[in-house]
Amino acid sequence: MNLEDRQKELLKERLKEKLEESLEENKKEIIETVLESQKTVEQAQLEDRKNIETQPFRTTVNVKNVDFFGYYNDKGKIRINEEEAKTVRLIFSWYFKRNEDLGKISDRTQKSISDIKEIISNPFYFGKIIEDGKVKKGKHKPIIDKSYRRICNINENEIIEKYLLSLREI
Repeated sequence: MNLEDRQKELLKERLKEKLEESLEENKKEIIETVLESQKTVEQAQLEDRKNIETQPFRTTVNVKNVDFFGYYNDKGKIRINEEEAKTVRLIFSWYFKRNEDLGKISDRTQKSISDIKEIISNPFYFGKIIEDGKVKKGKHKPIIDKSYRRICNINENEIIEKYLLSLREI
């Protein structure tokens, strides 16, 4: 091996070492950033939970007086409207499983974006009701049951927390 080739090899080795050092430093920085972000998210979630526990509710949902898309009131009993329930399931699937945007879902279902937001954020579709500021199991059948939530990667607890917070803002 001549001198020029040897110098090239040494230069490659130094560059490789520098690159590895740089990657190690970046890994540490990335890990620190991720940990800080995780801590910030956890603090925000804790703050949200505190808000849920300490703020008074301004409203309680009375299911007998509310007409939710996908359900109908049958002499005081809430029943599933199967035709509308198909649309509700599609909305959940498109939004949570396929990550489709609300505008596209609105076009496909002929529902307004605000209607779609109400549907995907309402724990009523999981068979839950809000009564006196507490989440309770409703007497109605859920359109979005546990297996469907699992298939679509739907985080029920996250939706319920956001819904409770939204009630406080009314």
